[in-house]
Amino acid sequence: MSARWIVVVLGVLAAAPASARTWRVEKDGSGDFTVIYEAIDAAAAGDTIRIGAGRFEEYRLEPDYVSETWCCAHITTPGLTLLGSGPEATVIGLDHFDPHYPIFVIGISCNNDDLDVKDLAVNGLHRGVHFEGPNLSAENCAFSDVEIGVSTWSLESSTFDRCRFLGAQQLGLAAFRANNISITECEFADGLRYAVSGVGGMGWVVRDTNVHDYEGGFQFEQQAHGIVERCHVRVTGANPPAIGLLTGSVFTLQDNVFDGEGNGWAGFFATNGTVTTVTDCIFLGGSYTSIEVAYSPLDFHGNHIINGGGMSVRALWGRGGLQQPYDLDLTGNYWGTTDPAQIAAWIDDYRDHHPMDDAHYVIVRYEPFAGGPMPVESYTWSEVKALFRTEGR
Repeated sequence: MSARWIVVVLGVLAAAPASARTWRVEKDGSGDFTVIYEAIDAAAAGDTIRIGAGRFEEYRLEPDYVSETWCCAHITTPGLTLLGSGPEATVIGLDHFDPHYPIFVIGISCNNDDLDVKDLAVNGLHRGVHFEGPNLSAENCAFSDVEIGVSTWSLESSTFDRCRFLGAQQLGLAAFRANNISITECEFADGLRYAVSGVGGMGWVVRDTNVHDYEGGFQFEQQAHGIVERCHVRVTGANPPAIGLLTGSVFTLQDNVFDGEGNGWAGFFATNGTVTTVTDCIFLGGSYTSIEVAYSPLDFHGNHIINGGGMSVRALWGRGGLQQPYDLDLTGNYWGTTDPAQIAAWIDDYRDHHPMDDAHYVIVRYEPFAGGPMPVESYTWSEVKALFRTEGR
């Protein structure tokens, strides 16, 4: 072989990437490491860190943050995968969350790189996951007894598949100007504030997800765009609602149940002029209202607006330059009754206020309305009727 070809072959071999390696972290010492961050230090791009059963409480101060921040697993290597032994077996973090804990601790953090997290739990910390890289994927994970389950500023995408967000003290999932957020077959339970809070971001997709025993459900604001479909959201607090769309958000809601429980409300639409499309959804009201609409055009037909003791619709609209009250078209929906007088009594709009009231310059048009419950994709006729509570009516 000529010298020239030897140089070429050696150059190709030098450029070839090393094979990805799997590092094992085991509490009993049978793996490569017993501490997660030591395995992270040893890992190269594309490696997998397989974490065995047990609670991994170890954390250390990480200098990448402006304020003093401690992390159990701070990722600075591209394309790592953290793979547990199941969320019931592998737990990162402390036994329980203490808001007075003397230091700020994050379970898993990553600020610049892609990250995959699978089959593990994060518990008892200020943040379950803090992510600012391009792409985050979490599959079959649990984020429990934390201040915030996941906070993401993902530049390209964040995907959550079959994850559980349990007992968050503030927010289950918080996304800030993050694009292409996908939440599929997840559960949010027993939390305060909101299950999901989305500030901006394009390409939101929330599907087949269940929220229960949360003070608030989904809230999207500041030009967030996306779709929510086949979800069941039940809130327990008086405020906020099961679904809230604010300040320029553009969403399609399809085949969902939004349940305001006894003291809450199901939907709040205050998009400041952008249109929300709503079909095949059920809004179960509470003692305040079923839905409130504030300067938010709706394409809202084929839904169920079910009174729960308060109003069914509260409508607010600024007079501005309007010569006549705004016509809010809510025709073709089922209201839980076929009595038009009763439906009218459940609506609060221009007709219920002084003619000079500039805050309620809107009339809700509800006729023609559906004469009975309409089956939606995820429920049979009998199941739809069973969802309609009768107390307080």
